[in-house]
Order: sequence, then structure tokens, then C-alpha cells
Amino acid sequence: NNAVSTVQRAAIAPLVWSNPVGTFNNAITLGVTNLPGFATRFTTDLSDPLPSSLILTNLYVLDGGPVVSLKLRAYNPDLGASAVLSNLVYTFQVGTPKVEPPGTNTTNGVSVTLSSITTNAALFWTLNGSEPSSSNGTRYTNGSPILVDSTGLLKVKGIRSAYLDSETVTNEFKFTVAAPTVTPLAAVTNNAVPVSMASGTIGAEIYYTVNGTEPSPTNGIRYTSTFPLALNS
Repeated sequence: NNAVSTVQRAAIAPLVWSNPVGTFNNAITLGVTNLPGFATRFTTDLSDPLPSSLILTNLYVLDGGPVVSLKLRAYNPDLGASAVLSNLVYTFQVGTPKVEPPGTNTTNGVSVTLSSITTNAALFWTLNGSEPSSSNGTRYTNGSPILVDSTGLLKVKGIRSAYLDSETVTNEFKFTVAAPTVTPLAAVTNNAVPVSMASGTIGAEIYYTVNGTEPSPTNGIRYTSTFPLALNS
């Protein structure tokens, strides 16, 4: 009798992926070990890897996409192919900008610095409440603080090619003119008293009245220099 024997090739064990997946703010390096005779091939276009697909080498760098869907399959000329390893999704997004100080309530202008954890990210900012973008707002220059000296909402967004835009950071800056100081505060005398006024807020205008009414730009006198006060007030 003729004996017929069937030889079944051993299957390649399923691939094990130890690199983390998720959302990243910078380029990442993938570690992979290709054993002698084996090649881990990959695709990023949602198709299954073929024997002609690119080989995933150790320390392979992924940098933007902004979304990369990685599929892997191991090949061996004697053992064939492993099952496809999928659902390896890498998303690249510019990190949330850092604003220092993160808003304030003060009496003078503030120097504000912006930064991003994402390498080569461009930061755009607005102070009028509108959404910053590459076409709206001012691009921040690294090492050059912004002088914020008017009340408003400072909005900042980070942008980089092949990355998703960052979340918009919003910080409120409030500025109030410091209460004026008057020297002297009061006096009992038979002569006119020289009165001087000052404000801790740079560039502030001071208005005063001597008749008990509320001073304003439309009521009272604008202070310019020390003056003699001779009224009972």
C-alpha cells in the first residue's frame, strides 16, 4: 500500500506588542525585536500587512499623522505568517499650552510667558475673546514675554503640522487702577496746603473734586502736579 503523509507547518505565535498606545504630545520610539528568520511587517493605511510591506525595525520613530493606525504581521519563509495584530492607534496632539502667570487680578501690566511641551509647536494667542488659530491672533515668539495690560480673556492654542491642535487655554486677566494716595490726608491750618496725589498704576489719570461730588473724566479736575488747597474740605 502506498502511504500518504501530510506535513502541517507550525503556525507563528501571535505577536505580542509591549509599546503603549494612545495620545502623545511628541514623537515616540517603538521597540521591536525581529528574531533571526522573522520579519515584522506593518502598514498604516488600515490594510493588512503583506510579505512586501515595510519591515518594522527596532527603535522605529512615529511622529505625527495625526492619527496612525498600525497593523502588524510577522513573516517567516518556512512558517508563513502570523495573525494580524491591529487596533494599535497612535494619536498625536499638541500639548496643552502653559501660561505663566495663569491669569491675575492686579493694578499694573503683567509680563506673560507661554510654552508647550510639544517640540516645534507654534503658539497663537488672542486677548479679545476670539478663538486663536494660525490665521487669527498673534504668534508667540519664544523668549519674548507678552505684556498684558488690559482686562480680557487671554486664549492660547498650540499648532503643529501633522498634529491635532491643542486644547485652547483660557485665562482671565483683570486690571484695576490702584486707589490714589493723597498727601497730606488732612490738615488744620491757617494757610493753603500743598496737596500731591499719586497712583500705583502706571499711566493712570487722577481726577479730584472739592465739592463732595464723585470725580470722573467728565466731572472734576485732572491732577497734573502738586497744588495749593485753601478750601475747608
